[in-house]
Amino acid sequence: MNNWIYTKEKKWIDKWNDFMLSDESSSFVQSIYRVKAYEKYGMDWELLLCVDESDTIQVGSANVIVTLPFFKLYVCSYGPTMSSNIKTIFDSNEFIKQFINRGKELRAFSSQITIPMDLLVDASFKSIEGRIFTNISNPRYSNLINLKLNEDWLSKEELINSFLPRGRRDVRASCRKGLVSQCPTTEDELKQAYLCFETNAKKKGYHVRSWEDMRDFVIESVQNKTAFVISAWYNDTIQGAIFLERSSNVLSYTMGGVYRNSPDLLTGYFLQLEGMLLARSMDLSFYDISYGGPDEVQRFKSMFNPVLKESYRTVYFKNNNIKFFIFKKVYSSFKSLIPKIISIKRAIIS
Repeated sequence: MNNWIYTKEKKWIDKWNDFMLSDESSSFVQSIYRVKAYEKYGMDWELLLCVDESDTIQVGSANVIVTLPFFKLYVCSYGPTMSSNIKTIFDSNEFIKQFINRGKELRAFSSQITIPMDLLVDASFKSIEGRIFTNISNPRYSNLINLKLNEDWLSKEELINSFLPRGRRDVRASCRKGLVSQCPTTEDELKQAYLCFETNAKKKGYHVRSWEDMRDFVIESVQNKTAFVISAWYNDTIQGAIFLERSSNVLSYTMGGVYRNSPDLLTGYFLQLEGMLLARSMDLSFYDISYGGPDEVQRFKSMFNPVLKESYRTVYFKNNNIKFFIFKKVYSSFKSLIPKIISIKRAIIS
């Protein structure tokens, strides 16, 4: 008989990432190390699992418990993750019911979950399309580059030939510049690579979390091979780096940054090709170059000729109408202040 549990026990944590990587539909955002990273912002988390009598996970999700002054939310960045042997017989709405009920037990005024685009939520749950809370990362689009053709792996040259003409030209040019790639693993090496992300964000005017906040996540993810960092070097000087996160059959680009040079070393093109070659060496079928960013970034990504698909949608549920109404009225005004509010709370608690 299957049993639903919610837990942070080590034995289940140890099982979770392997389980998540076994489901081709699941997403890297469900990595236990990514979910745990929200602890740095004073949030909590747990695993919601359906397990059988032999303690094998059948269905589940890793969920964040967001506690703000007067408000609590229960957020799942993607779910449900399922074992292959029950996918055709399990009713996903049973998971949705358990997820909603758990949110109510925690006295969350709202529960929010990102689900596959084709999952039909039972009308009785009164789901609302969209996000009530946007401070937790969740997938929406996949922007995939296929590393195979008719089940055969593409060679490096065949892969380059699949890019748009300008992409082919600039990738080939980047390979002639003398750049060398490395895969950092030590704390000092990873910190040096992460500085590329922070520096790039500062110059381009967007936000990335500090190394202090991301240190444990980056180190643990790389050590446990749920994430990989590739850095590019020229004349013994780091020129840029990318951060890649793994799901079952996809390696996803999630962070990156390069230093500018004159003449241009085309470091970004070099790193993305290296990321695709790493995915291929891991026997993964797809590389997700991600979607979004400024127009310049989107044009750059388009040079690799990815296929864009809206793969996920987010819904939420009202558990407390009064708090829901108040939160919706004030959230847009203090959304940008939430990291500061939580950091103050964290400082008081510590």
